[in-house]
Amino acid sequence: MERNSKMNSQCNLLAELERSGTLAMTELGRRVGREKSWVSRSVDALATRGLVVKEPNPADSRKWLVTLTDEGFQSVNHWNAALDDHAVQLLACMSERDRAAVEKSLLLLLTALREDQSVY
Repeated sequence: MERNSKMNSQCNLLAELERSGTLAMTELGRRVGREKSWVSRSVDALATRGLVVKEPNPADSRKWLVTLTDEGFQSVNHWNAALDDHAVQLLACMSERDRAAVEKSLLLLLTALREDQSVY
């Protein structure tokens, strides 16, 4: 269970980097709601796997920048495609009415998340 939780959290880091581009580690941590030490360990683990590159920030030598590698982009794209396929399979098992209800609920949730300023 712990391993899956760690992998899910690292996927969140990769997804945020894919969405936002290169980020300072402190900003990355803020965006995913994690503390500095956790982000540092996770980024190091992802760098070891070749999914991100960690480089000194030329604007502030005390800070680090994190960027997805090509392999990191491929991994995020693969996971997104797998999640999309899974969603299609799940929705195919539902009636048209239930799919419409799910879509409406997801749109409401998306609106709420976009309006939630506590994340950014």
